[in-house]
Order: sequence, then C-alpha cells, then structure tokens
Amino acid sequence: MKHFIVYTLLFSICALWGCSADGDGVTDIADADYIRFGAQVVEPVTRAAAQKPGIIDFEKLTTTSFGVYGYGPMAAAYTDGLTPDLFDNQEVKYVVTDKSTSTVLAVPGSWSYAWDGSKEVVAQLKPWPKTNASANKHTFFAYAPYMAEGGVAPGITSVSSSVAGDPQIGYRVATVPSASVDLLWGVQSETGLPWKNVTRAKKSASAVLFTMRHALCGISYQAQVMVNKDNELTDLGDVSSTAAIGTDCRVTICSVTLKPKTNHLYETGTLNLNNTTKNTPRWTSLTRSSATELVLSGDEIDSNVKDPNPTSDSYTTFMAITSGYGYIPGVTESANTQRVIANDNVYMLLPDDVAQTYELEVPYYVTYKKMEGTYSRIKYDGKVTIPDLKLKAGTLYRFNMVFGLTTFKLTVTAEDWTETPISVTTVVETSTSASSSLSRRAASAE
Repeated sequence: MKHFIVYTLLFSICALWGCSADGDGVTDIADADYIRFGAQVVEPVTRAAAQKPGIIDFEKLTTTSFGVYGYGPMAAAYTDGLTPDLFDNQEVKYVVTDKSTSTVLAVPGSWSYAWDGSKEVVAQLKPWPKTNASANKHTFFAYAPYMAEGGVAPGITSVSSSVAGDPQIGYRVATVPSASVDLLWGVQSETGLPWKNVTRAKKSASAVLFTMRHALCGISYQAQVMVNKDNELTDLGDVSSTAAIGTDCRVTICSVTLKPKTNHLYETGTLNLNNTTKNTPRWTSLTRSSATELVLSGDEIDSNVKDPNPTSDSYTTFMAITSGYGYIPGVTESANTQRVIANDNVYMLLPDDVAQTYELEVPYYVTYKKMEGTYSRIKYDGKVTIPDLKLKAGTLYRFNMVFGLTTFKLTVTAEDWTETPISVTTVVETSTSASSSLSRRAASAE
C-alpha cells in the first residue's frame, strides 16, 4: 500500500455581488428593490468528469431548482428556534425572462421564486426594507434538489416546513446508483457558512448568491484490461501476442460488491442547513444500515461490459447469447478506462469520518481464442482489500479495476470537488488555492 499526494492548482471563485462582512458577522447586501437569489455549483476538479448523471452540476440544477428558507426582517441575530417567516421551503427556479413584457424583469436568464410560466413577475417579488436599520437583519438557507413538503423524491425523505429550528433535510442512501440523489446545500462562497444576519447596504443592485456544495460523497467504477504479454499484470498462457487475440478476447463483469469490514455504511441521516464549520455539511441522526454490502448487478452494469450469462462457463452458450445481443465488447485492452456503472451513474453515500477496511469483489469471465484456434471461457473472482478509507463529503472516489487474463488489480483515487464560476455575475474575484488528490493501490492475484 503506497500513499502519494498530487497537488492540483484550483480556481476558487468568490462571486458575491458587491457584498462585504463587518466584524460582528453582519453581511451587507447591495441596495436592490427586491430580494433575489443566484446559484453556482461546486463541481469535480476533473473537468472531463464534471457532466456526470447523478451528480448535480449547474445545468442539472437549472432543471431541478432549489429550495430556500428565509427569516426576517429581525432585530436580533439569527438563533435556532425561529420559524421561517419570509421564505418557507420556497422553490427557486431558473427562468428565462421575456424582455418584451413590462411586468417582467429584463434579465436574460435568472433564478426566481416569482414566476408565471416562464416569466418572472415583479409584483410577486419580496422587497428589501427601505432602510439599513439594525432591525432589518435577514437569514437565508438553501438546498437542492428541491422537494415540496409531503412530496416524494429519491434520496430526500423529508424537508422542514413551517417548523421552528434550523431547516433540516432527511436523506436515505439508495442501494443502486440509478436511484442515487446528489444532495447540495448553500453557503456563502467567501465564508463557507450560511447567509446569516444579512442587511441591505446602499450599493449597486445585487443578489444573495448561494454556492451549492455537495453534502454526500460519490463512488464510481471504471475498468480496463491489460492483455499484453510484456505487461506485468498479464499471464497469457499459450497466447503469444495481443494481435493473435484481437477481438476474440473479452473480459465481462458479472457483478461488483463493496463490503465494509468494520462498520456498516450509513443509511439515513439529517442534514442541518445551518452548518457551523466552513464548507462542511452538518449531518445529524446518522444511522448505519443493516445491509453489509453494496451490490452492483444486472442492468445497473453498463451493457458494454456486463456478462450476458454470469452463471454459465459454457463458451457455446456465451456465443449464442452474444449473437442474440449483437457484439458484446467487454472490457477492452486500452489505456483508457471504460465505465462499469450504467449511464455513468454513481453511488451517492453519506460521509463517514471513521476510517475502515473495505473489500471489493468482482467475479468476471475471460473469454478468448487460443493460438491453436480453440476457445476458453474462465471465471475468476477478483478480490482486493482497501484499508483505512474514509468517505469524505464533496469527494468522488473512482475505483479503477484492471483485468488481466489471470490477474485483477484496483486503484482508488479520491477527487475533491471545487468551485467553478457558473452564475451570471457582475463582479468576480479570483484567487488560487491548492487541493490534494489521494491515490491508493491494492492488489491480489488469482
């Protein structure tokens, strides 16, 4: 087991439209007639991996919308125990406005809680107070994707509505990637904390801009095969070259099972939107699952790598099914990885600060043509141990499986999500910071 750190230069975007904070924690919002909201989304460091089904990016957020809780105006600073009186789980949608209509704000694209079809209606917007008195403090919390009280959404099990106390979102982990939901919560970009005790200042027009951060962690599976005789991962037997194998060699996956060895994975939890640590989700009431493993099988496996008959060692049967399916590529010999989870979905899991050992079990078939013209179909049970792994919120863990004819290896990389400028803004302050990516290797051979 070797640990190494790769430092990547990231761009941290502070897109707070003309806002500042004084020493007592009161944040000034520019003098606008109406309370308005904006949003940007923290996305994966690897830009090629940013557009992932199952992971909410800015484009997906514009179709799902987000929810806002608002308090004020009030004289005293926000304290837990208040009931939302300004916005109570208010849905905020991305609306393309109609400039030709006088009742609609002339903004080419914006977030709005006051709409009529695709139009934003000024009369439905809530105004800021006319003065900057101390009695005009406001507090705002946000989350995504939006769910109405009493509604049904995979992952999200409950939302606070007309309830005294910090807004809280109930969540249940899905056991299959296709049902997983990426849960976000909103903070100030600069502080990493909620918009609390906001007052209006006499400045240019502005909006309360939420930086939406990921409250969960993601797990994705990728695969590649090495069948080159000179590669250390390979035991080719009587096959002397990759050219001889050609398209007649395939690795197909039966299932992928992830097993925590000490504690079961967290199954349910409650996200308090009033986080108190910078850019860190405030999870409470976490309960661990009674299930001991996550199993990826059936249609949850990408059709390009899924074995069509995972219970049969018969090459004749395999070829018959293959003929019915059309050509089944399997995991191919390539420096590039191939997706294992269908539609590039990911498991979304509750974060776990307890480091523990995990096992990954991958039964798979190697089906290939030998030099003398006969065929072989052999099932292997790939198994590796991953020690000391913590599941950190806002992190995508990539499990890259490498298959040889008799060898199975795994690399796990952890990629932090970082900020990307997405929202329409007037002022953008850019600074740089370093972020680390952790890589773990574990191997076992049949």
